[in-house]
Amino acid sequence: MKPFALLLLGVLNIGKLPVIGDGDKYQAVFADAAGLQVGEAVTLAGIKVGKVDEIELEGAQVVVSFFAKGADLPDATRASIEIKTLLGQHHLALTP
Repeated sequence: MKPFALLLLGVLNIGKLPVIGDGDKYQAVFADAAGLQVGEAVTLAGIKVGKVDEIELEGAQVVVSFFAKGADLPDATRASIEIKTLLGQHHLALTP
């Protein structure tokens, strides 16, 4: 009975595994997302918590979908696009 319970628990938590689960999915809306690319880092207080998943144009706005793992983001969280490197690589910075 115990091996089955452990297996079931493992199946229920499979989305939390680092290789399989990317975390919770969120969206941020911008007037301009120039320079940001899919796959770039999402940071919270300077620590990488996820990655950009999609960037879509909806009318005059840009909707950026991203994953954040292990981060409890309140409703008032703000997102900004910031330069990460001198070469112009960007990242999505979250501020709770």
